[in-house]
Amino acid sequence: MQIERTVDSAGAVFPGGYRKQALVWGAVLFGGWSLTMLFTAVMAVFLAQVSSGDAAIAIGPILVGPAGFSPFGFLGAYLLLWGLSGTESVRRTPDSLVTRSFLLGIPISTREYAANEVKRLRYSPLPYMRPWNLWAAILGGSVALDYGAMTFRFGIGLSEDDASEVLSAIAGAE
Repeated sequence: MQIERTVDSAGAVFPGGYRKQALVWGAVLFGGWSLTMLFTAVMAVFLAQVSSGDAAIAIGPILVGPAGFSPFGFLGAYLLLWGLSGTESVRRTPDSLVTRSFLLGIPISTREYAANEVKRLRYSPLPYMRPWNLWAAILGGSVALDYGAMTFRFGIGLSEDDASEVLSAIAGAE
């Protein structure tokens, strides 16, 4: 993590490779999916070789069954990519707070908040479980802020010490 300060702004950058939990969970999910797909392909080839033409009909469910596990494979691949090359940044100026997310150097998310509307900037150890917070719950804490009636988070996977360092840096830019 890098803290950046200028005359009228402050921010932090959370580089790729910073989130070890993403790498572990990505390897588990993607590896498990890959092994399942490999096993079913081997079983299909084996059944095709040892069976008659009628038994080939039974190969379909063997090949189609693991396709239901594809979301786990995609999630695992995303977590691996995010853990290796995902970058988040936050910058606070007197007028705004801007968060950006990059994957493989490509911007995937930018959010800008009016500084006077940002309330309760704080460390959030674990979000309550909702489907869109699933991987945040897997990866750990984050920095949370209230903006209007919503709570937004950034810096997913931060420890409490890192989050307090970010909070003190961006609080100084008010």
